[in-house]
Amino acid sequence: YAALGNAYSNLGEDGLAAKNISRAYALREHVNQHERFYVESHYFQFVTGDLDKAQHAYELWAATYPNDLAPRTNLAVIDSNLGNFTESLERAKEAVRLAPGDSQNYANLVDAYISLNQPREARAVAEEAFRRNLDAPSLRLYLYDVAFLDHNEKAMQEQVDWAAGEPGVEDAFLDHE
Repeated sequence: YAALGNAYSNLGEDGLAAKNISRAYALREHVNQHERFYVESHYFQFVTGDLDKAQHAYELWAATYPNDLAPRTNLAVIDSNLGNFTESLERAKEAVRLAPGDSQNYANLVDAYISLNQPREARAVAEEAFRRNLDAPSLRLYLYDVAFLDHNEKAMQEQVDWAAGEPGVEDAFLDHE
């Protein structure tokens, strides 16, 4: 149920995601420890919105399974949401180290640098992702933000053009625009 909930969340189906993650949470006593970390962390992050509890669950998961990517990726996002930008940066760096082929981790790292007002570093990370043939809507959206910070209207328009006509992507760019 939790994996299905996560899939629905990724598709923007938040209601279905919450329903499935809640069902998994109710059944969490029937799964192994690794799965329980997944279920509990996602439940607190995506269903209740209790980021402190989600953070605690992800930290336990990361300590118990030091090579798991998911807790680091999600901790970077939670730290950013809580305004802990230095911590978000460190967690995003660790996620990139663990999974250098995952575009979302590069996007999270770009976001952390933007949040720390380091657009040059953010742009360098995005360029590294592109050199590795990695791309993602969130990476492009953060590049839009970097261009905005640089007052570079041409670069902003390039990202808007890239997103044009992409369902579920174009609207995010229009919101930023």
